Amino acid sequence: MRAIQIVRIGLPATALRIQECQEPEAGPGRVRIRVRAFGVTFADLLARTGMDAESPRLPWVPGQEVAGIVEDDGEQGALFAPGTPVAALTLRGGYAEVAAARPEFVVPIPPGMDFAEAASVPAAGATAWLALCGLTSLRAGDRVLVHAAAGGVGLMAVQMALAAGCEVFGTVGSEPKAAFLRDLGVQHPMSHASIDVEAEVGRAARDSGMDLVLDSPRHDTLLADLRMLAPSGRLVVFGATAAATAVARGSGRSASLARARVDALDPWALPAEGKGILGVHLARTADARPALVRTALREIFSMVRSGRLRPHVDSRFDFADCAAAHDRLHGRESIGKVVVTFEGASATV
Repeated sequence: MRAIQIVRIGLPATALRIQECQEPEAGPGRVRIRVRAFGVTFADLLARTGMDAESPRLPWVPGQEVAGIVEDDGEQGALFAPGTPVAALTLRGGYAEVAAARPEFVVPIPPGMDFAEAASVPAAGATAWLALCGLTSLRAGDRVLVHAAAGGVGLMAVQMALAAGCEVFGTVGSEPKAAFLRDLGVQHPMSHASIDVEAEVGRAARDSGMDLVLDSPRHDTLLADLRMLAPSGRLVVFGATAAATAVARGSGRSASLARARVDALDPWALPAEGKGILGVHLARTADARPALVRTALREIFSMVRSGRLRPHVDSRFDFADCAAAHDRLHGRESIGKVVVTFEGASATV
């Protein structure tokens, strides 16, 4: 089969290469899928640029999420009949013509979706559900602030918060993205390129604070996020970034900046104010609590099926143009998900 491997650290054009690889084996605990589309995630970009300290030795096949057709469910069709259209969380190995996933991380595609749309859901959707529902909870009337609200996880999160009856604040990097959030129903879309987010949140919330803030682990927002929380508010941090990885490695300017912010944080002040910080890491949760991730995938696809959540595919790239897909996501101009497709990806289930 053809697969895209990360063969070196660097720019997409030189780091990603189409190679002939062995197909994943079928068997118990492994659902083999003929891939029609796969999503490109920020975690893939971190791996390609050498900022994921947990990446395997080069070369290897990245790819956290796919959609396609079941070839073999490892159980003689007891779980998924051959030919069933499914989406799956693969965590690794998704950039390929054939991928394998644990059966609990495989979900039938709802009617009316095409494969590219379905491939945009598993990783971002499961992360958003864990952050807002699985590891904490939303209540109607909560004030929820989502950073990077036009990204893959962000768009899922704001829609989930709106569906729960929350007052939603969303930060983005441009006015067109803010307009997109406004059209989606977000009550307080904000471009951090043109306004002071903390001041605007305080004004709009009448200094009452946020019940929940969702952010990635950025050294420049941690303390502001905590200041914006209401008493008993929760800061939920998802994924990993270059700064977080640098801290783990203990080197570089990002590490120094981030460590200064962490050192300025007083952990004893958090319980005194009833505030909390929660981390969400999809791969670690999938390994430690697979049943919770299974629930996340089924809940998020149930929301898609009912119309409470609409996946948004920013752009679709052919398999041979995967490097261009990385460039698109890295440029931070995309809204929603960037997806790579094979022939037949646009077919509606």
